[in-house]
Amino acid sequence: MKHAWLLNLTANLVLLFLLFLKIFPRKRKEHPIPSRTKRILLLRYDRLGDLICTTPLIDYLRSINPQIEIDCLASPNNEFLFREDERISNVTSLNGFSSLKEVWEMRYRNYDVIFSFIGEKPALDILFTTLTKTRGSYLSSIHEKRKYARFYDFTPELVGKHYAARWLSLAVQTFSQLPLSEEDAEKHFPLSIRFKPSDLGSAFFLKHKLEKNNFIGINLSSGSASRKWGLERWAEFISLYQKEFPYPIVIFSTPTDFATAKKLNRLFPTTVLFPYSYGFQRTAEIIKDALLVITPDTGFMHAAAAVHTAVIELYASISESGDIESWRPYGVRYRIVKSPQFFPLNHLEIKPVMEATRFLISDIKNTNIFTKT
Repeated sequence: MKHAWLLNLTANLVLLFLLFLKIFPRKRKEHPIPSRTKRILLLRYDRLGDLICTTPLIDYLRSINPQIEIDCLASPNNEFLFREDERISNVTSLNGFSSLKEVWEMRYRNYDVIFSFIGEKPALDILFTTLTKTRGSYLSSIHEKRKYARFYDFTPELVGKHYAARWLSLAVQTFSQLPLSEEDAEKHFPLSIRFKPSDLGSAFFLKHKLEKNNFIGINLSSGSASRKWGLERWAEFISLYQKEFPYPIVIFSTPTDFATAKKLNRLFPTTVLFPYSYGFQRTAEIIKDALLVITPDTGFMHAAAAVHTAVIELYASISESGDIESWRPYGVRYRIVKSPQFFPLNHLEIKPVMEATRFLISDIKNTNIFTKT
């Protein structure tokens, strides 16, 4: 892997630094005060879904001090989420070690608090924190292992099952407040995506004669082959669905699965193909007005929840340790349909997906809930 030697060197240097801290522990700072906190940095160098699940924390920070400036160090996999989000002042995308100079220059923003979420890569986490912090920065992290916790000012016990609630509890406790229960956290601080309404989105609705809250979306794509429902499964589902429901289907996919999306569109000409070239914000703009979406367990699922659209999650039960509750659709109506234990998603039958579809459509229609925030 390119730059692997440099990454290994960095990891070894971090371990030496942690050994130093074990011998000479750093003095931890007092908890920050919201009214005196001007700038905050989020270290979120990972995936799209992880960043979406951090948005409740952003709304919480703005609620305790509307003047707080929030920056984010993101990855190429998720930096586009904040392109049209007025809650975020600056987004820096790290694309390889050539960007480290840009990361170093972020320290001149003089962050009062740095929240670190790069749990799976502690060496990178500590590296980025070191590059961006100043003497006055308060360092708060999700790391609970003692050898890493020594580097930070605060590593609390996180509260809640869902990661959105757990990461929110990090911010709440950082500012010396009692964490919310997961139920209250989900109610008061749901996932959220901000974007500006576009002519492109309006034109898409007009061209295909779509009515808001009167169509469903299906997403074909996910991060791995084991979490994809195959062409034959989707074709059988669409055939049964169209016999039972009048609501049009909009098909979403990444470039990798666009050929499959086109095949489905040819098989079922009344379906609508969404162009992946429209980008993430336009995708969010369309699914915001869907009755519901059906999708594998992926970032698309969290995006739908973040625009308050009901979700049917297709879950691949490929491991015994799968943690459904930690990553389920958050803050919206949802159903989860699972493949047989230890089998990829393509082993999921059509019947339970149809049953979940009937349930959610009936639930939404009977309660007449169409207004979304």
